[in-house]
Amino acid sequence: MEENESRVLPILARSYGMEQDGDGWRFEGVQYRRQEPETPVHFIVRDMGSAGAPPQDADLLVLLCGTKAWELPHTAKLKRTQDGNHAFLLCPFVVEDSRGDVAEALQDDYHKVLFLDYQPEPTDGAANAKQFKTMITKYITGA
Repeated sequence: MEENESRVLPILARSYGMEQDGDGWRFEGVQYRRQEPETPVHFIVRDMGSAGAPPQDADLLVLLCGTKAWELPHTAKLKRTQDGNHAFLLCPFVVEDSRGDVAEALQDDYHKVLFLDYQPEPTDGAANAKQFKTMITKYITGA
């Protein structure tokens, strides 16, 4: 669900030939919307963008974090908005040799760092399936 001001959904819909579905689009069984779906779904992914703090009541909180020198202050600020809340910090574009240092700097009792492998195709999750499975394992197993 797009909950930010980017308004990129119509562009993605055109680019990928998504099927119009009410007030949103559908692509490969996934709904893309700007508001809550009317039909039951397994998960709702809210794209908050960088406009504000993520919701405190999320079942699974995933923060996409930059690790370049100019991005780290923004990552630290975003992480502070979730002090005391469990969250996954997804870090793309981190070279293998630096991953240990980044994890040491960002990971704590509440925030687990996962590294995303380069994936130029935004709708293909195969490259990062292991990371995604790690995030939802407790929901799959019911633990």
